[in-house]
Amino acid sequence: VVDKILSKSASVTEFGEAVCAPDPTADLVLNVYHTATQLLDAVAFHSRLNEAQRVAFLIIARQWIVRQDAGAFPDLPWVKVRALRIFLMGPGGTGKTHCLGAVRTVMNHFDCGNRLAFYAPTGTAAINVGGVTLHKGYGLKVCRSTDDTDQKNKHSFNVFVKETTRMENKDIDIQAIDEVSMLSCETFEEVEYVSRFSKENMNELFGGAIMVFSGDLLQHGPVFGAALYTPLAHLDERNTEIGISQRVGRMI
Repeated sequence: VVDKILSKSASVTEFGEAVCAPDPTADLVLNVYHTATQLLDAVAFHSRLNEAQRVAFLIIARQWIVRQDAGAFPDLPWVKVRALRIFLMGPGGTGKTHCLGAVRTVMNHFDCGNRLAFYAPTGTAAINVGGVTLHKGYGLKVCRSTDDTDQKNKHSFNVFVKETTRMENKDIDIQAIDEVSMLSCETFEEVEYVSRFSKENMNELFGGAIMVFSGDLLQHGPVFGAALYTPLAHLDERNTEIGISQRVGRMI
């Protein structure tokens, strides 16, 4: 799959005679590129993406573009609209956010940069990626104790919060969640539900949005609740709201 993705990697000849290979030290002028493939090659080259970053960038950017124009890649017939949920794994400093910054550059070319949203479990992590917390972005209730976690109603936010969340997220095409190691199964299930509700598409996971998860599962786990990598056999087996939420979130 990687070889297939990189088969159209950037090269001088691929940019055509009328378009020279980009200079990474020069400003990126996107309107000189005539095809989607040329545009992505230019952004990847200018952003100095390494091979792993480039693979992730092409997967995400191609999927977003083909959703805007199904015929954007006539040279790549295998690029079609499909569900995309991708996990960028690695410790801090490996360029996960930098890769998504390149995706946003592509989206800015179409005046759609605001359709990529960043979320994180904590305020500090949200600031680091230029986003908001999961609870703010998805209108979730903050649980401050294990008692709150056991007693919460996962879809109990009021009508005002529901409508505000829907209006803020309905046009978001790419949802990027950082520090997923701190995400519990319960919260993950809530995020999935709110995404479907916001996109007004209850028949697809996350409402059909492109989901990008990033982080290092060897870092801090969730404060409350079960970590995403918890084996199903270790989750709450009771048919309570919290038990069902844990199992659903784990299986997603």
